[in-house]
Amino acid sequence: MKRVFASRKFWASIVALLYAFLSVLAPDFPITEEVTTGVVTVLAAYILGVALEDGLRAAPSGRPGGKNVVKAGKRQPVDNGVDKPADRGG
Repeated sequence: MKRVFASRKFWASIVALLYAFLSVLAPDFPITEEVTTGVVTVLAAYILGVALEDGLRAAPSGRPGGKNVVKAGKRQPVDNGVDKPADRGG
């Protein structure tokens, strides 16, 4: 449970939910629907960005496909299994 409370995605989703509920539960509160939509959209994009970052970090080789292109700041060759075209000579 400690890991959940330390999660940036968790707190961003809590803020988005509270913001959305505040606009519904307190209609007198000076928040327009456009502002609410904008804030919730930005927070949703942030949550998705953090999730993507966490997912890529958790992948065994740094990429979802399992092949590592960048390792320790240096480019590594990637064998993608595709044959190179034959030299046509000329």
